Amino acid sequence: MKTKPQTGRCARSCGGVILISVGIVATLDLDDVATARTLPLPLQDLMWFGPALALLGGLVFAREFPRAERWLTRGKIRVTGLVMLAVSLVVWLCVLATDRGGDGSWAKGMMALQSSIYVGLPGLLLTLASFVLRAGRSRS
Repeated sequence: MKTKPQTGRCARSCGGVILISVGIVATLDLDDVATARTLPLPLQDLMWFGPALALLGGLVFAREFPRAERWLTRGKIRVTGLVMLAVSLVVWLCVLATDRGGDGSWAKGMMALQSSIYVGLPGLLLTLASFVLRAGRSRS
């Protein structure tokens, strides 16, 4: 008995892998010096969303597996995103509360910025994705 090819599932899996790849390449640009960028000039602003794109790609890819249905529900994804946003907010509030200027001010600001890039933006994207995702695993 022949089975119908699952082109939708394959396309979503490939899309997830592409998002992961773009996110990783964009994240590498965050750590490079300005002269050694891997992304072309029009796409360099994408580097700020690199970790978020990689996380979203992982979510899209993982939801295509049958066992992921009970582990990656909308509610769990939403709670995880909100916790990530809260952690990033706490870092910002701690930096603002303890910043008195002086020598460590720049380092504290960089720590808060990196918490936003690596934790806050992916958390925001997860929270938004939880509203977009269907209740169950999509079947194609």
